[in-house]
Amino acid sequence: MDGAELEQRLVDAEHRLTAVEQILPTLLTRAEFKIAMAALDRQFGAVDRRFDQIVRRFERADAAAAKRAEELKHHFDVLTESLRSDIRIIAEGHVSLASRLEQVESRADRLENSPSVPPRQPSARLRRKSR
Repeated sequence: MDGAELEQRLVDAEHRLTAVEQILPTLLTRAEFKIAMAALDRQFGAVDRRFDQIVRRFERADAAAAKRAEELKHHFDVLTESLRSDIRIIAEGHVSLASRLEQVESRADRLENSPSVPPRQPSARLRRKSR
């Protein structure tokens, strides 16, 4: 390596050293770094506490929603049973009416087929209703 080349390397090293010297004042010392990290730890601690509060609120909301869903399910079950009961009563009434209709039709057929029977007078109950 000749003198000119060595001189150029020294100049380059000096430029790099000057750049480093300009950056050094902006860097933190160990003490400043520890202080900054402690401040960050406090800030992250505050964020953690807020997240914990949010998590607890969501847990309470989930519990309330689950309770409400159970109440609605119970209410729906009660309504369903009530409807089943009502439908059962209607079905029984329908069967009863169908049976009575068959009896009336059978009696009407018998009356139509026997010409010797004179027409009946309406009962007293029917006469009262028609008035």
